Amino acid sequence: MTVKICLDAGHYGKALCQALVDYTVQINSSMGLPASFSELNIDEDEYMDNLDRFTQLAVPSMATKLSSRVPSEDEVKDMLKAAYYGTQPVLKEW
Repeated sequence: MTVKICLDAGHYGKALCQALVDYTVQINSSMGLPASFSELNIDEDEYMDNLDRFTQLAVPSMATKLSSRVPSEDEVKDMLKAAYYGTQPVLKEW
């Protein structure tokens, strides 16, 4: 599974965005931060059973509203699944 971060910044912008994602993952790791909810021993079945509820809470949130592009419910679910498993984001063009 990949999490897609959409952008409209051309090739140079894409490289910069990917470098930011990679750096964020690296610095979090160097500080000993968990890369996923599963690393926190959160029960997978319970997490997935609540995925729809989490999505319903995330979609109308202020952070989502202030985003340059509001994700669909399916995209939010994909992001939440990736957060559980620790899947690193992959950039794609809009």
